[in-house]
Amino acid sequence: MSLYNNELLGILVFQEFMYIKKETELYSLMLLLPIVFHQKSLSYLSNKKTKVISIQNLILTKPEILVSLNKRYYNFLPNSINCLSLCLDNGFFELKDGKVFFLKRMFNENDLPNLGNRALKIQASIMNLVSLLSSDSSQLYELCGVEL
Repeated sequence: MSLYNNELLGILVFQEFMYIKKETELYSLMLLLPIVFHQKSLSYLSNKKTKVISIQNLILTKPEILVSLNKRYYNFLPNSINCLSLCLDNGFFELKDGKVFFLKRMFNENDLPNLGNRALKIQASIMNLVSLLSSDSSQLYELCGVEL
């Protein structure tokens, strides 16, 4: 793990995802960084030609995206927790009964080009991430091969 995958970009991932979803289960958010901070996954999900239908479809068509997700999940868990804590502490999200609710953005869309190409790729991947993680959250970990 490097500074390339830092809390600033993690907050951006969470923000863009939650801006679309508005609310989600806490454990869905914990899968975001292990997916987005994996270069092959981000490249695939940010491609304009990519249209993810579901996690099941991705497993069948691009299984390499989810290979080693269990290891990546645990590698990025501290970053995920830090990013979520920063979002909660600064009033961007609210946590109630295991659900996370979007309140406001830290970055406006006009700010994203100033954050670099990686930020733009993250933004381009968000709709696919929303589709990917829209399955029943309790099944997501099993389907992704993440062992709790």
